[in-house]
Amino acid sequence: MIPSSSPPQHWSGRITAHVSAASYDSYSSARRWAKRGSVSVVDQGLVSGANYFVSVFFVRLLSPSDYGAFSISFSLFLLLAGLHNAIVLEPLSVVGPKRYAVAMAPYLRAATIVHLMTAGGLALSVAAMSLLLPAGQHSVAEALQRMAAGSFFVFLFWLLRRQCYLLGKPAHAARASGVYMLTLLAGIYLWRQFGSPSPGTPFLIMGISSVAASLALIPMQTRILREDNAALDSASLRGVARSHWRYAQWILGAAGVAWLAELSYPMLLGIYANSESAGAYRAGELMVIPMYQFVSALSLPLQPWVSSRVALRGTEYLKDFFVKGSLLVGGATVLYAALLLLTSRSIVALAYPKNYSFPVLSILVPLCGWLIVRTNSEVVIGVAMRGAEATRAIFWSGGIGAVFTLLAGSALIQAYGIRGAAWSKLAGSFLQAVVLGCFFFRIAPPRSIKVCR
Repeated sequence: MIPSSSPPQHWSGRITAHVSAASYDSYSSARRWAKRGSVSVVDQGLVSGANYFVSVFFVRLLSPSDYGAFSISFSLFLLLAGLHNAIVLEPLSVVGPKRYAVAMAPYLRAATIVHLMTAGGLALSVAAMSLLLPAGQHSVAEALQRMAAGSFFVFLFWLLRRQCYLLGKPAHAARASGVYMLTLLAGIYLWRQFGSPSPGTPFLIMGISSVAASLALIPMQTRILREDNAALDSASLRGVARSHWRYAQWILGAAGVAWLAELSYPMLLGIYANSESAGAYRAGELMVIPMYQFVSALSLPLQPWVSSRVALRGTEYLKDFFVKGSLLVGGATVLYAALLLLTSRSIVALAYPKNYSFPVLSILVPLCGWLIVRTNSEVVIGVAMRGAEATRAIFWSGGIGAVFTLLAGSALIQAYGIRGAAWSKLAGSFLQAVVLGCFFFRIAPPRSIKVCR
């Protein structure tokens, strides 16, 4: 097993200084956390902004049916991302600082092997699935195959970025994200000039850009991790794999049900309506995604900090975090939604072809409502529950939302198309927030919540 007692004397301390409980306690300085949070926002903004540009750009470049095939495949990509996040990335942020703070280098080496096995298995599964689709689904099958190839390298880049936060080097992640964005934009330009766009083209460009960004991070990661020369044996790997699995059991199920409850609507539209509807729905989602990703970016440095603070202060910290987080996140998302609705016609006319205007505008109100509800439940309550390792609550809230999607969501889609999908997404997210809130208030009763000075 990887040691979890005192660190070896030959360590220089560059790693442990950023992951020990003592260093996390120093995060109580608002100025220091604001600096790290701002770097995280830049990092996430570069990656998300590049991916967002790809989605918007290909709305104009692809036919409605081909963009629908891309949207359906992207929905499945988000499922793979959720599974990889549950098995690799979330345990990295929560289990790593708590259990392997004094043995970070061998832990990260073992976690990288767990990542390679997970990402490889997911990619092979999707490639096999694409071969089983009927002949009439050629566009979707082609998009799935290219998504399987690209996802392996995208997930590697995500792993390296997350390791930067664990090592206290968020600026390295931001620089690599800049490489990703520049490579992606160059790839789009070259493909537009010399290639023939297809539903799978965005995934190939994302994969190639991830390789370039990963190459920018690997030398730095290798140099830092060599500070500990402890050998990685099979017992260490098994110990890390067990630690990740124990944490991920409920989160893994939660990832599946969360995808079904929140992210499966393009696929359901492809099943119950048509691929054009799936593409129009995805175009509507792109209007609220920037704010959602901006708020979600804060959870990267926030999650390990909350986890360590909960270990030090217990539920008293959860109460403080809930009140302040709800006020900040709720206020920001309400303001964004109001501005978006006021300027929606101009933005849609500028960003999309004319045939997208009516369907996108018809679903903006429920999608803005979803943005407000989802960011508060996921970034505020969700981060708090993960920090307390109460992951069953996340599973059960997502499970109830998934059942709602399968029953009410499917019926609403068949009856009202993309409008039924949008209103179902809002209602399901609200139901999940209520369930998650009930679990949270069992840990931190509302009658004792107060804002701590």
